[in-house]
Amino acid sequence: MTERDDDPRLPEPLQRDLRRLLGPAPRIPAEIDRALAAAARLPRRSPWLRPVVLRPWLAAAAAAALVLVTLFVLPVPRAGRGPLAREDFDRNGRVDVLDAFRLARALDRGEPVPPAFDLDGDGVIDRRDVDLVAARAVRIHG
Repeated sequence: MTERDDDPRLPEPLQRDLRRLLGPAPRIPAEIDRALAAAARLPRRSPWLRPVVLRPWLAAAAAAALVLVTLFVLPVPRAGRGPLAREDFDRNGRVDVLDAFRLARALDRGEPVPPAFDLDGDGVIDRRDVDLVAARAVRIHG
């Protein structure tokens, strides 16, 4: 252990402010420092405490693996079993009022809507289809 007032890992302005607040660091004789270290049984250098150096290519490979696992291995969470309902506009596995809202917003903005959302079969996706999604969302199952 060395007897130094400053810590090279701390920025100089922080060292200066700490010295001003706390005063000079007390001088600890080397024999007391060694006795305390021996009593605490502190290792001189542990291989487990070294910083981990992560290579950029290794980080990219780990991120790619995480994306692949997320997309292809983990199951898609769904409220019920079986295929998705036609009225499930956001394809999250449940039909709720947000599906009706998102369909209505897409129609208002003139966004393309898949033909499968012509729920009443009249050849036009309009407010009546939004109403059918909303009715399905609030339907009470017996």
